[in-house]
Amino acid sequence: MKQNVFKMTVLVIGGFLIVPLASQALSGTNADDTRVKFYSEQGNDWFRSLTMDTNDDGVLKIKNVLPGWYKLKINDDDTHSSQTVAVEARMLDLDGRRLKEKTNVDLFYNTAAGVKTAIGTVQTDEDGWLKKAGLSADVEYKFELSDNDDSSVSKKEGKTRIKCKAKIDDSDWFSSFYGRTDENQVLEVINVLPGKYKFKYKSGDRDVALPFILKATVLTEKGEEIEEATKVHLWAYLGPEKVKTFAGEVITNEDGEITVPGVMHGVKYKIKVIE
Repeated sequence: MKQNVFKMTVLVIGGFLIVPLASQALSGTNADDTRVKFYSEQGNDWFRSLTMDTNDDGVLKIKNVLPGWYKLKINDDDTHSSQTVAVEARMLDLDGRRLKEKTNVDLFYNTAAGVKTAIGTVQTDEDGWLKKAGLSADVEYKFELSDNDDSSVSKKEGKTRIKCKAKIDDSDWFSSFYGRTDENQVLEVINVLPGKYKFKYKSGDRDVALPFILKATVLTEKGEEIEEATKVHLWAYLGPEKVKTFAGEVITNEDGEITVPGVMHGVKYKIKVIE
């Protein structure tokens, strides 16, 4: 799942600058209460991954951001001169695992000529949270882990580790989340875009013939939060021929949450929000 798929000026020229999480207040410029559309490049394709409003300080707080390229867009009516947005983002690694220690994240941007250029390096906190101000609209930014990948999802008795891959719009399949169920075999994920998903148990954790329960917070096709009860249609691709089969309709609550029992290892699913 995409948990998000997940995902992002003063530029530092001539090398990296290590920037720890700042103690001063994080803020944007001329961007309070502004609707921002985030686009992500995952699976060799760009798609809108999130649409949300900044807070009174021009800050977006986003959970579960994969490394990769990002750009933001602001409606013409909401744009201002010298406008920048700040983000507070909880980073994942390339496999979709949550970071569990301070980690350096290299930042880049693409020039108008398409040249990848270094901005600097920002350090997350122990839980993977990164703070970065000064992001401008219509600029492509890359968030890239610079440390060795030491994150992991450890085995816990009675719980199942599950890897999730996603395919959004015309993208290739990409790793979107790697987490663990609770004791009741419930896997919770957030910010799930309409698209295709498949799940794989970590070898030895659970009999692959047994299902798990998916509890997901779903977004609209535009990456917006759902704020009222909304229909969601589910399909499964079954059998050797992977026949697309309607699996049912569920209704979200007012927060966009759905609970889907009987989700199987190795089966491809499609989620569509009916607006």
